[in-house]
Amino acid sequence: MLYISHDYVTCVLDEIALEGLDGITLQGLWTRLSERPGLCVTSDNCFKSYIWNLIKRLKDVEMYELKEPRKDLVLFNRFLYVDPELGTVIDREEELEDIYPFSPVEDLSSGNRGSCTAYNVRQNVTEAAKKVTLEEAISRNPIQCLFLQWGNKLVFVANQKTRNNALQGDNIDPVMELTLIQYCVLERIGRSRYHGEVTIGRCSLQQIGIDAKSLFYIRKYLIDHKLITKQIFHLKSGLQNSSGSLLHITRYFVLRRPKALILTQKVVEILKSRPGHYAEYEEIRQILGLYYSLKKLMKTIEFQRLIKTDLKLPYRTVYPEAKPGEWRLKGVDKEKMVRVIQLINPDVDVEELWSKEEDEEDDSSNGSVLRLFHI
Repeated sequence: MLYISHDYVTCVLDEIALEGLDGITLQGLWTRLSERPGLCVTSDNCFKSYIWNLIKRLKDVEMYELKEPRKDLVLFNRFLYVDPELGTVIDREEELEDIYPFSPVEDLSSGNRGSCTAYNVRQNVTEAAKKVTLEEAISRNPIQCLFLQWGNKLVFVANQKTRNNALQGDNIDPVMELTLIQYCVLERIGRSRYHGEVTIGRCSLQQIGIDAKSLFYIRKYLIDHKLITKQIFHLKSGLQNSSGSLLHITRYFVLRRPKALILTQKVVEILKSRPGHYAEYEEIRQILGLYYSLKKLMKTIEFQRLIKTDLKLPYRTVYPEAKPGEWRLKGVDKEKMVRVIQLINPDVDVEELWSKEEDEEDDSSNGSVLRLFHI
């Protein structure tokens, strides 16, 4: 069977390079390729053998044997776990096991840098691996394969230049220099691909063990040099919501607006179109279809910064053409009061405000823009 509809060489090399100095197992590579957008991947042995033979011809990739098999790569898409009302990502109750522990390496003799716990103990088996079939390489049966039972002990590692290009692209500032820690953080963000890396929660950059203030300045440097992008990220943990940042390397950027921000922007646009820039609470709830969760939306810090929520106005102020039977309280010669919400600044540009907020991340002790509120 011929596989000519895609540039598999580029795709395979890119996936290996993005995994960093730690490298990637065959199992991990199948997983990454199957998730790569626009790539036709099949699970048959013919296709896998094709990829294996392709890898053996790659001059920019070396193969190593780990002392212990690496656990299977399991991709985690946090955006599949969201609060059904406001779409806020829900934090995991337990941390996912990190199969790539943070362990910076700077090898001046070879020019290698990145994070790799097994760097000094893994064995280069490139020449031996190129002589075997896929079945021999992945065999775990000592009877079938006495000395080549690699399985998940076999990893592919792209050379430093290829890994740099995968993370930084071709438009690299020639005078820009990254420290080892800056590079390792960039490597970790790149490994996350389209899912991105976040600054808060159990499965986040907090796992690497760098203090929050240092991590803030590392991210700021990478953002200033356009190596990564940043956008607002909301996380719900129990009854508490917090805000931080979602990070991607530039070429893997995906715009993700929290549902709460989208709804807030919609309310702002509605209020901008109204005389006096206010509307009845019940009307807004019906327009948005938030019959139970508008109260939650109103408690978010983004909503409170833009909209007053504690106002009551005379009925005829809101509905000037109301008839006496509509505005007058029954049995009392008094006017009904209507609960309304009102735009604080009619000239506000929501997109500009949020962009500014993303650029003014607070370097406080938590290392991210944490705005806590209870719902």
